[in-house]
Amino acid sequence: MNGAMDISGLTVQRSGSVVVQDLDLSLGNGEWLGLIGPNGAGKTSVLEAIAGLVASTGRIDIGDEAIASMSSRERARRVALVPQNPVIPAGMTVIDYVMLGRTPYLTRLGVESTEDVVAANIAICDLDLADHATTPVDRLSGGERQRVVIARALAQASPVLLLDEPTSALDVGVRMEVLDHIDAIRRSCGLTVISAVHDLTLAAQFCDRLVMLSGGSIVAQGSAEGVLTADTIRRHYGARVRVISDGDGLIVIPIRTGDSREAGGSGRMASHR
Repeated sequence: MNGAMDISGLTVQRSGSVVVQDLDLSLGNGEWLGLIGPNGAGKTSVLEAIAGLVASTGRIDIGDEAIASMSSRERARRVALVPQNPVIPAGMTVIDYVMLGRTPYLTRLGVESTEDVVAANIAICDLDLADHATTPVDRLSGGERQRVVIARALAQASPVLLLDEPTSALDVGVRMEVLDHIDAIRRSCGLTVISAVHDLTLAAQFCDRLVMLSGGSIVAQGSAEGVLTADTIRRHYGARVRVISDGDGLIVIPIRTGDSREAGGSGRMASHR
């Protein structure tokens, strides 16, 4: 299925306050878009609006079809979300939780097909969870639980994957492995990915394009080199950092208060918040 997306005039309110204001975005099939910005900028609200978890106005199209015209079942076949704080039923095993990702494909009687079982097991193996398949999720470490949640989303086999800080509980080695795996699937299957990211070094390494939000509106978008500038970051994050280009991408280093050194190398600066 085509994961190209067009968003126009997206507006989200929470508790009477506008948290996303008249947002327009277009994504190509297979693109990885990173949503960045300070806390409260509206990143999670954008993802939840696409997933249908919060009320919104405006229009969201996937391929040539409006999300608003889809049933909840069809939307789940088109969009998978890895939330920041997933709800995992107590005592549920890894295989049973990952199998929940296949819910949009089950028959009306809730019968799982061989295809459903295979998809769930592939996701479990890909996230290195095979040894824990029958373990209750609540007995796993925080990093392992995070991988289980990502496995469930991948088992859903949707053309659009939404990630809300998907690696926040993972150590640096596992974090890179998980993101590399998502990137490999994206490239091989044409998966469209939208991720809310706090770690700007990771955003620069994995995302094709960055969109910076502040106060619910887009304030910058484009390549990492174009978005992560001293003036933009200082204005919207209120932070001073040094950005170093090492040939493999940008590395974002916070500058301590009182550090007299100025940005070196390219002179570009960004934030690591």
